[in-house]
Amino acid sequence: PTGIQSQQVVINEINYNSHPDFNPEDWVEFYNPQSYEIDLSNWIFKDDDDLHQFIFPEGTSIEPNGYLVLCRNSDMFTALFPDVENYIGNMNFGLSGTGELLRLYDNTGILTDSVVYDDNDPWPEDPDGNGPTLELISPDLDNALAESWSSCQSHGTPGEANCYSGIRDISRNYDITVYPNPIQRTGILSIETDFNIQDMRVEIMNSEGKSLLYISDIYSDQIQFSRGSIPAGLYFCILYDKNNNPTAQTKFIVL
Repeated sequence: PTGIQSQQVVINEINYNSHPDFNPEDWVEFYNPQSYEIDLSNWIFKDDDDLHQFIFPEGTSIEPNGYLVLCRNSDMFTALFPDVENYIGNMNFGLSGTGELLRLYDNTGILTDSVVYDDNDPWPEDPDGNGPTLELISPDLDNALAESWSSCQSHGTPGEANCYSGIRDISRNYDITVYPNPIQRTGILSIETDFNIQDMRVEIMNSEGKSLLYISDIYSDQIQFSRGSIPAGLYFCILYDKNNNPTAQTKFIVL
């Protein structure tokens, strides 16, 4: 089966700063939302340093609608989560306690998912050393948005469904989508808002936060754009309001 790569495996839960009384070391959980098994052999997980990478061993896979945990220290992880069997290790680098970029590449080098998490509002602050983990409220939400994340009021749920505690209100008066997704030569930005669309602006950024395209003077809720020299990969489209505050964000793929 084939599908949009960025929708195949989701960065679903992050333990980046454990409580000192319960420390399994850093770990990250991936979720497969598909109805078929996904082979992760030779996929690569990185943080924002290209020298920090974990290559998934041959034979690694995620079951349909299943989970896989990648931990930094298998001994410390299994000592505190002895019932979790769907894990791999050992990751030879840790996750930043102040937030950073996490990236997942498939075995062809295509970026399939990325998250830039933080430990300050609007991101949940409890996962920063207080015991809870950073969990997606639902794996079908856009994990690029802080409001899509919550904190599990325990020590996380590695290898199984998230607890979805402390669910935030994710309703808003703005939305932005890109279609077709993935795009090849041109795409359409579709904006939904209750406010004056002429006050908005749009920015397209790569996974490292570099701005590639800036659109202002918006007069239509359907904006056609050309990929131009943008290389293949995963990108973020951000909608800003008249006060230059980011109000909506989505991901799309360029083939």
